[in-house]
Amino acid sequence: MLVANEAWEPIETKWARANYSLNTYMKPDWTPFCAAIREVPAGNAECEACDRRFAVKAEQAGDVIAYLCSHGMVDFAVPVFVNGTAVAILLTGQRKPKPGTLWSPAFLEDGGPFQGTQEGESGQEAWAVSKRRIAETEIRLGMRRGQLASKVRAARGVFGEVDASPADVQAIMDALRGAGRHLSQLASATFELEKAKIVAWIRGKVAESLRALTGDAPRFDKFWDSISSALDLVARYFRFDYALVVSCKRDPSPHMTLVAYAPKDKRPQSPVDGVSLEMGQFRSLMEKASSSPELVPIDPGGLGPHLTAVTTTPAEQLGLKNAVVVPANYSPTSATFAVMGGRSGGFSIRDMTNIDRQAFKDLVAALSMVVKVARLVEDLQCEVARHASFLLDVAHDIRNPIQNIVLKAERLRRGLFRAEDLVYHVRRIGAQARRLSLLSERAWALEQIERGTFKVDKVGQVQIYAVLKECADSLMDLATLRSVTISIGPELQNWPVMRIDKGFLTQALLNLLDNAIKYSRRQTEVRIHGKHDNEARYISVVNQGAPIMPDEYEKIFEKFYKTPAAQAWIVEGVGVGLSIVKMFADTYGAVTVRSQPVVGTRDYVTEFVLKIKKEGTEYV
Repeated sequence: MLVANEAWEPIETKWARANYSLNTYMKPDWTPFCAAIREVPAGNAECEACDRRFAVKAEQAGDVIAYLCSHGMVDFAVPVFVNGTAVAILLTGQRKPKPGTLWSPAFLEDGGPFQGTQEGESGQEAWAVSKRRIAETEIRLGMRRGQLASKVRAARGVFGEVDASPADVQAIMDALRGAGRHLSQLASATFELEKAKIVAWIRGKVAESLRALTGDAPRFDKFWDSISSALDLVARYFRFDYALVVSCKRDPSPHMTLVAYAPKDKRPQSPVDGVSLEMGQFRSLMEKASSSPELVPIDPGGLGPHLTAVTTTPAEQLGLKNAVVVPANYSPTSATFAVMGGRSGGFSIRDMTNIDRQAFKDLVAALSMVVKVARLVEDLQCEVARHASFLLDVAHDIRNPIQNIVLKAERLRRGLFRAEDLVYHVRRIGAQARRLSLLSERAWALEQIERGTFKVDKVGQVQIYAVLKECADSLMDLATLRSVTISIGPELQNWPVMRIDKGFLTQALLNLLDNAIKYSRRQTEVRIHGKHDNEARYISVVNQGAPIMPDEYEKIFEKFYKTPAAQAWIVEGVGVGLSIVKMFADTYGAVTVRSQPVVGTRDYVTEFVLKIKKEGTEYV
């Protein structure tokens, strides 16, 4: 029996891997006969070549093949199938043709593949054909005439009763067909059982990676190292040349990173830690991740160029035509892709058996699930850190007005202010108290937004200029500390009372002004202007200082996002204020931002425009 090491290999490849001595013959009585023939130099190779040729024919035909071997003997080749693929060939043994037996010419043509045998005048006497073939073999092997024939005759004399006629051949083939079907069913069951064990073992290795995340301090380095080991097993099992996991994130700017690679010993020498992406490319990858949950072939024009960049490996070496990709994790701001492929063109997932294809999908699904868990843990850690930072930020913001109030109140109690300055300092205490109230309201509004319980007062009435004046007054100390002045355009005084939630508007304007002051250059001015048209009223807040790049115009309104330039200024805050501005804008109109460089300086002039629609908001 010629057994396959791999179910998807063709017989030619299986033969190169197999041990030819394992071929068994169902008629052991003929073993000495074959041995006598094969004592001749090169005789064994001649027999092997004959068997090889008809083993291939049996696989191609998908049926039992009967043929006359090079020494005139009747042989049989029986293919054994697993899930439609021949995994083994039974070479069942040789029978001597009965003297006087007639074979049809079709049977003897091209080496004698079985076409059905009938005795009759149109046939050829089988033993005569056998003797002719023995003579031809003697010539091919360089033997003396009659040397091989004498051995055959001697063996024939010992085993004279072991012969076959066309009817015998037909009966044998019918029996072998049944045996072949039975063996195929048995082989299929065995293959499925063994492969299920292997898949379960690899899935266990994938699951073990989660141990790195279960401690007090999750070790993501160990997690990805464990994932690389599991990928190595998957790649070896399915005979992929490589398997990798890449992470695509938008924060702080769109980029892609290689986080796991197998086999480890062939990992790229200098993988890029973060390949920058354009916003359009990032969005395209996000769309692919959200719309392609199943494994799909690589799109050379989509993910392909990014894979070559992040692995520093040319596309032809990655063999992207023989690779598949599956999104392992997706969120609006990040995605993770698992990629497996072969560099050679001789194999792809399309060549897998159904059993292996399903096993591959199961393993990729397990890998995807584990990666999702890791990403959730990462996101949770980030959220915890951000919320802790937010609490510190709120505490810092609240501490300043409290300290100012306590300081001024104590000086008032001790009579340390001049009489003519008392009114000013009392007003400053009132302004700090109002600022404290506004900051508390902001923290409470964020808490309500997080819980989904935030409600808008749809019948409130407000004069926008008064709210702007109150916000500017509450931020006066912060502006003074940063040497920034605040100016409000007089045109805003003439705006009518509007139907807007006062607390909501106050929070939006307070955060816009607070943001403008914090990121302003010293000795500059924050300007507030207003204009209107038939559709809406527009509040413009302009400052000079830190830049906002065009690809960041949308991201700055996301909670906790801070631009790289903002991070470089090292000011308090974790980036939650503008998310409230965006929520207000989505309720009452829209908000836009534009940032332009100031010629001759490193500063940018940044303008936020808050659009408030007139419809349903103004009192006439």
